[in-house]
Amino acid sequence: MTGPATGPVSPDPRMGPSGLRGALAEAGRFAHVAELVPWRGALADDAGARVRALAADLAADGRFTALSITDSAGGHAMLSPEVLASQLTDAGQEVIVH
Repeated sequence: MTGPATGPVSPDPRMGPSGLRGALAEAGRFAHVAELVPWRGALADDAGARVRALAADLAADGRFTALSITDSAGGHAMLSPEVLASQLTDAGQEVIVH
């Protein structure tokens, strides 16, 4: 993956309905989901910038149907996943918080 993403990627028209719901509903189609783990600290700190850049790269990749954000991975308090999720959904990505 190279360079920063500029926004959501248009789905391949051969893949049928777009988005996670379409991928889950269509027989023989896979939903590819990448998991992101929040960090300790603010959204604008260095760790936040790295995760946001990774999320943008994954979203622009085109192979991923949705991005998943773990809440308190390993039982450790981290940045609220809703903070990152709201930023990703504002950029047009489908997000799962768990």
